[in-house]
This record gives sequence, C-alpha cells and structure tokens, in this order.
Amino acid sequence: FGESLGDAMASLISLFDANLVIGGGLAGAWDLFMPSAMKAMKSQFITPEGQEIPRLTHQVYNLEDDKDFSTFAAGEKRADYLVVEVSSFQLDTIETFSPFVSIILNISPDHLDRYRDYEAYAQSKLRIFENQGSGQHLIINDEDKILSSLTLESGVSVFRYGKYKLEGRNAFIENDRIMTFIDGKKNGSFSFRSFSLPGSHNLENLMAGILAGQLLDIDVSNIQKTIDEFKGLPNRQE
Repeated sequence: FGESLGDAMASLISLFDANLVIGGGLAGAWDLFMPSAMKAMKSQFITPEGQEIPRLTHQVYNLEDDKDFSTFAAGEKRADYLVVEVSSFQLDTIETFSPFVSIILNISPDHLDRYRDYEAYAQSKLRIFENQGSGQHLIINDEDKILSSLTLESGVSVFRYGKYKLEGRNAFIENDRIMTFIDGKKNGSFSFRSFSLPGSHNLENLMAGILAGQLLDIDVSNIQKTIDEFKGLPNRQE
C-alpha cells in the first residue's frame, strides 16, 4: 500500500506541480505506510541509456522523521531565525526547546478535552519559557489575567504590552500610535493608520510583533513599512 500510495502522490505532484501535505486520520497511521511511500517518492527512474533521474524534482520530507524535519526547517540555507507557532500539545513534550524570543498572546480555555482542567492547560502554555534564561526574551500580553500576574526568576527578560499606558509595560497605544520602550527609554513610535487587520486583538498582536522585531534589531522603518503594507492571508481574519 505504501509504495503504491507514494507512486500515486508523486504522479499528482508532477501533474499539478503543487505541494502535497498529508494530515488528519491518514497521518495517524504514518508508521504503517510512510517509510515505503517516502521510498517510492524519493526513488529514481532509469533511462534507456542507464542514467538515473529523480522520480520527483520536488523535495520530499517526512516531518515525523527528525532528520527530515531539521532539513525542512533549516531550508537550503541555514536561517538566522525561524518563526514557529508551537501548540500546547508540542510544549507538553519539550526537553531542550529554548527560543531566543518567545511570545504568549493570551491564555483562554481551549483543548480542555486533553487537559485535566484549565489550570493544567495554562501550565502547559507557560512551558514555552521553561528553558529560557539570561540573554533570551519573553513577550507577554499584559491584558491577560494569568500573564499579567506572571513573575519569573530564570533571568529571561520579560516585555509586556497592552492597550493602555501602565507602569511596567513596554508597548502601549497613545495618541493613535504604538509606543515602545525597550531599555527604559522611548525606542519607537509606530502608526497603525494603514494597518489592515480589524479588531483590537490584532492591535495587541501587532504590539507583540513590533517588540519581537525590535529585540531582533530590525530597523524601525522596516517595521513600519510592514505594518503599512501587510494585507493578511487569504481567507484569514487573524
């Protein structure tokens, strides 16, 4: 089955010249078919002259395989930074995961079919900074009840944001602009007049993104240009 599936998927990819992602219930049985399917997709054709050519010109990755996942995540060239959305499901099993900048946008009741209670779910989300320390950064939404009361002793630098100017906040809205204070002094003033995503929650998310950009030493003019020109993703409001 796996070899036939791999051959069929390779034919689809070649025919439509498109990416193919396997997920859902089929992915749950990956260990039963994926090794042979991957082997088929990564196989070689033999020309009448005896020359070997790849079955696919596309790159094929099995993201359940640690080596393939690392290669896929790094891309053809090693990236300076990777932007990763990490679910509570993934945070449940981390061991050494330690991001340079971590962001928690909010904590609200979700996935409670998986967790004992809301507190257990919240503790799972908070594991994102579990291995962070000196020289690393945590950005949190100071409007969130759980996050606003958070205190850390690990040495990680904490940056807080919220809609209003309050003591201890590093980003807030003032006079229709987002103001940022990274090192105790004013570091940025950003207009969101041309920001296209609706809703106050997206302004909060924008503040988190701005703080992350500044912590990565992205020039403020480039941050403002992105705010002005970003149009969101098709069929998404987030």
